[in-house]
Amino acid sequence: KEPLFMILCDDDLLLMVQAGVLIAGAAFGVLHNSGGRNPAFALWASIVGAAYGFLFLSTQNVYSPMLAHSVANLASAAYWLGTRDTLHKTQHKL
Repeated sequence: KEPLFMILCDDDLLLMVQAGVLIAGAAFGVLHNSGGRNPAFALWASIVGAAYGFLFLSTQNVYSPMLAHSVANLASAAYWLGTRDTLHKTQHKL
């Protein structure tokens, strides 16, 4: 916990760390913009990626953002599995 305390005491260093989290979040979004996904998904992934970074900073524990990412992936997969039949039927009607 001491490194976080030291970061919070130095405003310039805090701003650099926050900027780094935002840059990493943007990179997270760019890396998730593949497989035919639209740019809105990349923007969403950038925001969530930055949230994971700030979660790490606040907890000083890499397992917290890992767990959050896993839960988000499980929720997304459950939603996709629950709606794919409906989407498939809708596409065939067109």
